[in-house]
Amino acid sequence: MIHHNSKIVTSLAGLLVLLAIATMAHALPLDNRSSSYATELSFAGNWIEKADTPAAGGYGEAIVGTEKTIYIARCYNINSNPSFWGYDSETDSWNSKNTSGLPKGAFRNGAALAWDSDDYIYALLGARYKSEDDNRSLFYRYSITNDSWARLADSAHAQGAGDAIAWSGYDDYIYP
Repeated sequence: MIHHNSKIVTSLAGLLVLLAIATMAHALPLDNRSSSYATELSFAGNWIEKADTPAAGGYGEAIVGTEKTIYIARCYNINSNPSFWGYDSETDSWNSKNTSGLPKGAFRNGAALAWDSDDYIYALLGARYKSEDDNRSLFYRYSITNDSWARLADSAHAQGAGDAIAWSGYDDYIYP
């Protein structure tokens, strides 16, 4: 009898997991050709086209999601002004966000974003493969409620392609 009940509990737990997955908000991945549209994968396995991103491509791009918004940081090249947008899945629309305080060509190869599960998005700005960027270690923080950027202490090591950053809720630290 105990063995039979454990099978029932295991089956019910599996169904609850499937139900939770079905009701979660869908991810919004960009396609692998870096075109200007985004899609979401439905639970049925079908891709659904969403609103076009404001622009695509460039030498520095990063993406992060929060509970309500997906953010994309982008610079086309070293001489371009940075772009930062938020995607609202409820309205299927993109909104430009403030970029004042960021340098020209801010986001480069290895740009990475992490959300702290509260008000801040942290950004490693990345670098290029040129001697003037060998030790680039710019580190910034974006306030969601204030729509503003602030420069923080430089990262401990030079940045570049392959950078990653993560927030740990366990100890409330950012790990670049």
